[in-house]
Amino acid sequence: MKYLIAFQLAGQQLLARATQPRPRDERGATTVEYVLWTAFAVLIVGVAIAVITGYVNTQLAKIG
Repeated sequence: MKYLIAFQLAGQQLLARATQPRPRDERGATTVEYVLWTAFAVLIVGVAIAVITGYVNTQLAKIG
C-alpha cells in the first residue's frame, strides 16, 4: 500500500508539472534589443554617408 501511495503522489507531481505553464526566461532580451538597435543605427548612418558621398562626387564631377 505504501508503494501505491508513493506512486500516486509521484504521478500527481508529474501531471502538475506537465500542465503548469513554464515561466518564460527572458534574460538577455534587453541586450539583444540594444544590439539590434545599434546595428540599425549603424546601417542608417552608413546609407546616409553613401548617399552624401555619391551626391558630393556627382557635384565635383560637374565642376571639374
